[in-house]
Amino acid sequence: MAAGAGVVVAAGLAALLIERQPSQGTAAVNTGSTDITRQAAGSFGRDPYTPSVVVTPSPTPAGSTVTPSPTPAGSTVTPSRTPAGSVATPPTGTVNGDTPGLYGGTEHSASCDVGQLAGFLAAHADRGKAWADTAGVEQSALPDYLHSLTSVLLRADTRVTNHGFADGLPTTFQSVLQAGSAVLVDDRGVPRARCACGNPLTPPVADTSAPQFDGDSWPGFRADRVVSVSPAPTAISALVLVDPAGGGRFTRPVGTAGADDRSTAPPPPPASAPGAPEHSGADARTP
Repeated sequence: MAAGAGVVVAAGLAALLIERQPSQGTAAVNTGSTDITRQAAGSFGRDPYTPSVVVTPSPTPAGSTVTPSPTPAGSTVTPSRTPAGSVATPPTGTVNGDTPGLYGGTEHSASCDVGQLAGFLAAHADRGKAWADTAGVEQSALPDYLHSLTSVLLRADTRVTNHGFADGLPTTFQSVLQAGSAVLVDDRGVPRARCACGNPLTPPVADTSAPQFDGDSWPGFRADRVVSVSPAPTAISALVLVDPAGGGRFTRPVGTAGADDRSTAPPPPPASAPGAPEHSGADARTP
C-alpha cells in the first residue's frame, strides 16, 4: 500500500472511531439539519438489540392512534399511560436528570426486566460487545452496569441518541421517545436504555437548526414540548417518581427494581402573596 493511501485509510479510521465514541455527558452540537425518528411507546422500534424487556403492561395513551412497528413473536410491548393532572407536571426544554417528577413508574413494580436484558446480551456476544462499547464499559462489566440502572417511565416526549444493531453492526440515529416509554436511567438521571427494544441510549445531539421529524406521530406531539435530559450535577441516590395510576409520588433508590420504593408526600402548594386569593385550579373568569 502506498504511503499516501495509508494516511488516508488511517484518517478515515480515526474519523470513524470519533464518530462512534459514545457521549456520556453533555450533548454534542450539530450545526446542520437533524433527522429525528419518532418512536411511539408501543413500537418495537428501529434496529432492535434484543426482544422487548418491558414487564409492566398498561393502557395505551388516551386517544392514541399510532400503529406500532411489528413486534417479534414471543415479545410483548405495551406502552404505559402518561398521567394527566398528576403531581409535578412534566417539564419541557432541557432539564436535569434529578428533577422530581421528571419520570414515572408503578410503585413496587419495575417496568423493565434488567436480568432478561443482561442475559440476552451475555448470550449474544457480538451484541453485548457493541452495547458495552456504546455505554463506555468493559463487556465483562456490562451485567453490573445494567443492574446499576433504574427502571422508570418517561413522562414527556424525550430526545435521545438511539443506538441500534443491524446486519451485525451497531447503528446510531436521533430519536424522540413518546411519553410512557419504559427506559433505564443512570445515577445522573440520564436515559441509558429503551426497554421495548433493548437499545442503549446516550444524550441527544443538540441541533442549532429546526429538526426534521420522521416516523409515525401521536396525538399531542409537539416539537416545542420535547424534553432533553442533562446529567444531574452530582450522582443521586434516589429518584422521585410519579405513579401513572393515580398521580401519587414515591422515591425509588437508584439501581433498584421497586422493592425499596417509598411513598412520599406531594410538595406543598406555592405560597400566595399576602391578601391574594387561593388558586382553585380552575380558569380565572371575569365577572
